[in-house]
Amino acid sequence: IKIVSDNQDNPSTQIKPARVSQWVSDALPIIEKMAQQLSELASLDQATMMPYYTEIVDQWHFTSSERLQLKSLLNKRAVLIKHKPLNLNALSQTSAKEVLQCLREEIETQAFGGF
Repeated sequence: IKIVSDNQDNPSTQIKPARVSQWVSDALPIIEKMAQQLSELASLDQATMMPYYTEIVDQWHFTSSERLQLKSLLNKRAVLIKHKPLNLNALSQTSAKEVLQCLREEIETQAFGGF
């Protein structure tokens, strides 16, 4: 999370401690939410972290690299979208690449989706 930024319009010589304190204070809700999500991710066990993995790899052919991507995306989804079950019937994709892209798009719509 970038809180302080200097550039041509805002040189570092113009950044004052009081303003930095305000920027950090303004960013605290985002920092706290991200810390909570990271804590939840760390506490998940393997079974919880990859729901749907077996069902998905049984339906589509994934290369080894794509399986790693799938695991990563399902882990992110388990933290960011835990309240919404994944509807496997709605995945009308015809290839593993399309399934991965669908998951990426769903995750990117969430706060911190790109972490």
